[in-house]
Amino acid sequence: MLYIHTALPAEARPIIDHYALRAHDASAPFSLYAGPQTRLVVSGVGKTATAAAVAYTCARFSDQPGPWLNVGIAGHKTAALGTALWVQKAVDTATNTPFFPALALSPPCAGSVLQTVDQPRADYLTAALYDMEGSAFFQTAQRFVASELAHSVKIVSDNSEAPKTENSSRRM
Repeated sequence: MLYIHTALPAEARPIIDHYALRAHDASAPFSLYAGPQTRLVVSGVGKTATAAAVAYTCARFSDQPGPWLNVGIAGHKTAALGTALWVQKAVDTATNTPFFPALALSPPCAGSVLQTVDQPRADYLTAALYDMEGSAFFQTAQRFVASELAHSVKIVSDNSEAPKTENSSRRM
């Protein structure tokens, strides 16, 4: 079973469509979708929501373990909008705690460090990805699966030349 986490419904929609996932367990505290070989959970924004959603899903489907993939949008200082970047290292900026996914294979796209922040920001201090969930995803998923089985890919939604705006659907 493949488990996928997104923070936002808009991040989940293409995955739901691609895998023809169906809503699962309407009484769950998070939006869950399921298919024959794939489960997806939509947590909401932030580290607490992400940790809770991943832990809930792992516990709910403990009889069907599998790898985890976090998919979402993130800001970056210089990367072009729409660029997919594999997370090589995630850092919780509030605690300066790093998380390292272990790669057993070559990633399918270029990689980047991910800085997980507590509040949206547009002042990209380094040429890294910026989001609000990544470090919590790794911290939680790696409690349930080996680090080789928890990964993240981010799509650049904003950068220094096209910053996030109050009215945009992009975050970070």
